[in-house]
Amino acid sequence: MKKKTLKPVAWNSHVVDFSKDLKSGKKGQELVVKVGSGLLKELDGRKNDLELVRTKEKVELKTERYKLNKDKKYSRKTRTTPNLFIERWSDEKRCHIGGPFQALEKGSKFYMHVFSNKKVVVFKTEELVQYLNQIDFTKKYAKRKASIQNKVGKKTWTTVGYYIPLEDLMALAVVTDLKTYELQRAFKNIKRRTAKV
Repeated sequence: MKKKTLKPVAWNSHVVDFSKDLKSGKKGQELVVKVGSGLLKELDGRKNDLELVRTKEKVELKTERYKLNKDKKYSRKTRTTPNLFIERWSDEKRCHIGGPFQALEKGSKFYMHVFSNKKVVVFKTEELVQYLNQIDFTKKYAKRKASIQNKVGKKTWTTVGYYIPLEDLMALAVVTDLKTYELQRAFKNIKRRTAKV
């Protein structure tokens, strides 16, 4: 029997079912709030995703379906990556900013990624944006562009983002495991940390 080979879907014809994306994002949010019980509070996600209970500081959360391992190469087979996907434009055509740029505009003090192997990366949003504006990351890193169609509203827009090795962002980040104590320490440490850019 002949083995079938799967053709990759071209980025410019990628169709996203937002109900699935929202479910995975919601799961990540619920998991982080559960682990960070008493530390983080879940918000509606329209403006901000999470809030630090004591300080009321806002947190933007990105849930990743891959496992983070900065020492390994990207692998679709094992769903492992050494990179963070940083969205630049949520809609390039209409010049709607995305990722940390949008999070900063919405007042998120912290920008956070949680991966499927329960690794957490936390940034101060402003420091991350300053770093990205300081270097020309659009020329330095691999670009991914997706024409996305919302099946419900039949609206199409083009999302643009970049794969940035975590190694390049380590001076700005606190990387930890998704555990109650570790999560508390991560926020404590990122507040103390100053940018080494």
